[in-house]
Formats: sequence, structure tokens, C-alpha cells
Amino acid sequence: MREVISVHVGQTGVNLGDSVWELFCIEHDINPDGCATSEVSDGTNTFFSQSPSNQYIPRALFVDLDPSTRLNFSNLNSTQIIQSEESASNNFARGIKLGSNLVEEVLDGVRKQAENCSDLQGFMFYRSVCGGTGSGLGSLILEQLTSEYSKKVKIDVNLFPSKHHTSTMEAYNTVLSYKYASEHSDCVVAFDNEAITDICYRNLGIKAWHQNINRMIAHAVSALTASIRFGGSLIEDLQAINDNLGPYPTTKTLIGSYSPFITQRKIEQFKSVTSVSDFALESANVMISCNTAYTKYMALSLLFGGDVVPKDIGAACYHWKTYRTIDFVDWCPTGFKIGVNTQEPKYFPNSDIAKVKRTCFMLANNTAISHVWNRIGTTFDLGFRERAYVHSFVQNGMEEGDFNSAREDLDALEADYDEIMEECYNDGEDNE
Repeated sequence: MREVISVHVGQTGVNLGDSVWELFCIEHDINPDGCATSEVSDGTNTFFSQSPSNQYIPRALFVDLDPSTRLNFSNLNSTQIIQSEESASNNFARGIKLGSNLVEEVLDGVRKQAENCSDLQGFMFYRSVCGGTGSGLGSLILEQLTSEYSKKVKIDVNLFPSKHHTSTMEAYNTVLSYKYASEHSDCVVAFDNEAITDICYRNLGIKAWHQNINRMIAHAVSALTASIRFGGSLIEDLQAINDNLGPYPTTKTLIGSYSPFITQRKIEQFKSVTSVSDFALESANVMISCNTAYTKYMALSLLFGGDVVPKDIGAACYHWKTYRTIDFVDWCPTGFKIGVNTQEPKYFPNSDIAKVKRTCFMLANNTAISHVWNRIGTTFDLGFRERAYVHSFVQNGMEEGDFNSAREDLDALEADYDEIMEECYNDGEDNE
């Protein structure tokens, strides 16, 4: 059994963990007290450990500097919850400063989890890079995980700043943490609140509270890990995510969409594999604010769940090739990749989402994410030009030169995306 340890950092990471583990328990037929209600699948032990009393406990740590953060999920040992006495005050530098006093305790918790694994394959990391703890302490933990577990895969599930509501502090935190993610994460799966809020309003007709947002991300994470937990094709372990979707070492920020997020009254429209996958490929349903029109896919995986058979996937593939424009970079010879997990979809109690028989999760490496980075970089520049709030970072141990260095790293990433698009444009002209 190849195990996965999850690390939830900061208020967002902890709250997201509440939803992720609630859904995992529902899917694995595990009660809130950790007792299984039926025979568990072989893959359950990938994400859960089994206690001497036969309770299934998440292989996870929940970490926050803020002592006021509360975790609703209760099936944990006290050593799995690590908190400090002061918050990071939405400041990357403060997250680093205070986090340096906590990181050894976190690593000790990771070591204890790893000792309980027979063959650790890697880590799932959950955080917001907008806040001080997720960006600052989260970066420290990632760096130390690389130092101690250099050959283990690290999948970084990130909440990014929203398109129309990015503050200067959020932009600073995101750009400053990028250097660590680029060096220590194998890939980043990006979400933002605004995109998911729009999906809730447009497709479900509801106002998105934090619980709605966290539960929708939990469905995406569930689909991403389903084949690891229940058996399936394509994404059979964490390394497969990186192998299938990370063609360049630097361009490893991925976008995703889950299908179908719909109400019960629309369920008749989404009975076929083709309709479900079409929904996933719509730009409006991507769970981070970026427009995939006129952009290029460097890699694309479609992960189907539920009642799906090869014949239906074949029909869907024919439909995409005939009626849809999915533009790949010229050096991507294989096009999209298909994964299937036949586990019946499960849902949260009293969910607003229709209970369908088949689902699709789209995970892609697409140049559209460059627009997100450009947007964050612009907000960073506007603030740093006036030295807005820079003093609060300097007071916590940073120097102005750290801002310049971080911005240069982001410049290099933006240049990589520009080069990819330019190559595609030039190749297109040559072929005319």
C-alpha cells in the first residue's frame, strides 16, 4: 500500500480539510467516529490509517498559527492538530517569522505519520497563498518536506486571489510564496473563490458561502484522487498527476473543473458522457477565473467517475474531435488523456448539487493560467511602486530586495508562457 499524507495549513487549508475529509469518509463508508459501516476498499489505507480499535483515522495534519481556528472534523488524534498563539495577520513575512518557531513541531508530526506508512508516495498540501499562514508557514513546510522527503511527490492545492477582489497584501503574499512553490511543489492545482462563487450562482442558483466553496473544491479533490483510493486508470498515484500534466518544470500551475455542478431539475440534460464532459470543458466552469478561449493546452486529462463504459467515452472523443476546438501546443503529441473510476459518486448531506450517475473532472495545464499570474503581478506592481505596506514586511524580517527577487521569478514564469504562445503562433504561420 502506497500511502499519502495530507497537510492542511492556515485557516483556509484547515476549513477545506473539514470538507475534504467529510466527503472522503462518506465515500469510504466511514462514520464520524472512524468506524466503517461496511467492508472498506483496499485503497482506503492510502489516505486513512487504522487504529488498534479498528477506527479509520486520516493520515493528515492540521496546522495554523491562529489559535482561534476551529476544526469540525473530530476523528483525529490531538497530535494531528498543531496551533500557535498568534496569527500571521495576512502577512507572508510574519508567517515565516512565527512559523519558524512551529515548523519543527509540524515536521515531527509528519515524521510520526510517515513512520506509520509502509511505502509513503507523497503529500497533498492544502492552503491559501493569499493569507500569511498559508503563504509564509506553508512555504517553510514545503521547503522542509523537500529537505527530508526529496523523492516524494508534493501536490499543492492552492486557493489563489480572486479576479476582481485582489488586495495588495494578497498579491504580495502570492508572489512571495511562488518561489517556494516553484522549487518545492511538483504541481499546483489552483482555485479561487470568485470563480466558484460564479459557478454556484449560475449553475446552482445559490449564494456561495465558504462551506459551499470548500465542498465544491472537495468534490474536485475527490475526483482527482478517486483512482488512487478506489482503483482506476491514468491517475493511479500522485506521481501520475505530475507525469501526465507537467510537461515543463516551471509551467506547473494546473486548472480544473468538475462536472456536473447542476441542480436536480437539469439532470436530464446530463445523462450522457458527452454532455458531462462538454460541461467540464466549458471555460465558464473552470474553478479559477481565467478564459480558456484562444489559449493552448499543454496537457489535458479527463477523469470520469461512476457509470462510464468505453463505448460512451469513444463517442465523446468523436464528438470533441468533430465539434469542439481543443487547441494543443504543437509539441503535445498525445492530446487529451482519459482516466476512469467506476466508483458511484457520493454527495454531502442536504447538498444543492444533483446526484448524478456519472461525473467528469477536467484537469489541465493551459496557458490561460498565465492571465491569472499577469493579473496578480500587476496588482503587486501597483502596490510595490508606492511601497504600500512594505514596512510591515520589513518589520517582520524581510528586505525590499526580497520583493524585487520574487517579482523577477514571476517575470521569468510569465516569459515562459509568452514563449510557448509565441512558438505556437509562429508554427501556425509556418503551416499556412
